Amino acid sequence: MKKRMMWCVAAAAAVMMVVSACASGLRQAKGAGKGITYTVAQRYFLNGDVRMPASAKVDNEADFNRLFGMATVMGPDGQPTPIDFARSFAIFVALPETDRSTDITPGKLTVAADGTLRFTYRVKCGDKRSYTIRPLLLIFVDKAYAGRKVVTEEI
Repeated sequence: MKKRMMWCVAAAAAVMMVVSACASGLRQAKGAGKGITYTVAQRYFLNGDVRMPASAKVDNEADFNRLFGMATVMGPDGQPTPIDFARSFAIFVALPETDRSTDITPGKLTVAADGTLRFTYRVKCGDKRSYTIRPLLLIFVDKAYAGRKVVTEEI
């Protein structure tokens, strides 16, 4: 009886971890304007030899692969977030190279009055490091919004 109860508790904990991990990548914008759900992409980096495009929107696989590389690591969450360009497109925020620890936190994705997609984010800089990084935030958005101009804004 005791073994069965312990097994049930362990199974319930495992299910809760899986559910929370699956939901953590989805964000729902709330507040003013029409909120749009998006997925925060994990395990990508900005290729060092690319020229930055004028737009923060990437709507095809060829441009995406030219701009970004996959940072696969070992473990259960080691694979990059998959994207299907038939159903989604990407919006990115890439900051200049820095030797400081830098976190880019996603904010709201809304449709402005003029029809433009407006994506907000926050940047937090931390301690100095012995190496440089190119901070990147990448989100995947439903293709239904792909025809709109995209504006990114730090808040």
